[in-house]
Amino acid sequence: MKRKKISYFKFFALSITIIILIFMAGCSGASPISPINLLPGFITVEGDYSGFYNFPKEFFESSTLAPEDVVKVTDRIYLLVKELVGGDAPFSFAKGEYEEDVYGMSSPEGFVLGEFASPANNKGHHSWDVIAHEIGHSFWWWSNFFYTLAVPGPFLQESTSVLTAQYVYERIKQDPNNFNLPQDAIASLDAVYTEEREYQKSRYEQYINLGKPYSQDESGPNYAILTSQALNYKWFLIGDDYGWEKFQRFYKGFSTDLKDDFTFWQDGVSDIEETTYMIAALNVAFNQDFRQEFIEINFPIDDDLYNEIHLVILEYID
Repeated sequence: MKRKKISYFKFFALSITIIILIFMAGCSGASPISPINLLPGFITVEGDYSGFYNFPKEFFESSTLAPEDVVKVTDRIYLLVKELVGGDAPFSFAKGEYEEDVYGMSSPEGFVLGEFASPANNKGHHSWDVIAHEIGHSFWWWSNFFYTLAVPGPFLQESTSVLTAQYVYERIKQDPNNFNLPQDAIASLDAVYTEEREYQKSRYEQYINLGKPYSQDESGPNYAILTSQALNYKWFLIGDDYGWEKFQRFYKGFSTDLKDDFTFWQDGVSDIEETTYMIAALNVAFNQDFRQEFIEINFPIDDDLYNEIHLVILEYID
């Protein structure tokens, strides 16, 4: 079979042309976060700390925001999640990837979204809460001690990611200039998070109306998710009353530095141990005693373990 000859001169000329075009685009002031169309029908857009890679064009065309404004929001989400956890990060850039059949999930490099999370299915809004939630998982799992306490059940594992997403929104709204995000983006965030908060409130009310069925058992009636959602809304109210910034201290209460100070986890973590640890860390973080409030919604506490945990976390944080 005859080999096709390659014109290296033509290849060299084409390369030079591409380099000149890139240089001209830079000189003309083209935005560094302008969408890049690498594959037909797909779009990639990069910000400083986040990006979306090979998403269907329709995913962005159904949005109320331009792609370059979307990554301004996800950049801020990444930075605020990093703020929550005290600056440590499992990755320095949140890479968004597309898988049609998923809603949202974490990845080693960032987050994955599917068609159900597209603006077309969310009244024209990007699923900001889902993005922050999935990034949040990776940042909480970054603490080996938290992972030991929380995985595999939903009680702390899911509730802390919901908390992370709400923390991001509250911090954006607290900032006098909303971190200079476009007003259309703020309106989109408002719409998404208002709906999310109402949902968590409704789940809390359902938990109360069902007789406060605290559970981490995912079999049978499976009130485990409902219990974690009741916890979410309780945290929201505490953040409103005492300051959302204190959740940074709450995260610190799960530091891997503390793991060797305790032995209770070595034979597995029971439901009451997990709940007790959470309440002790929360009380230290906010310099309050919320035990009675949690007892009233049927959350169990081991008093002896609580006293041990509270003292150790207090000495570590303060």
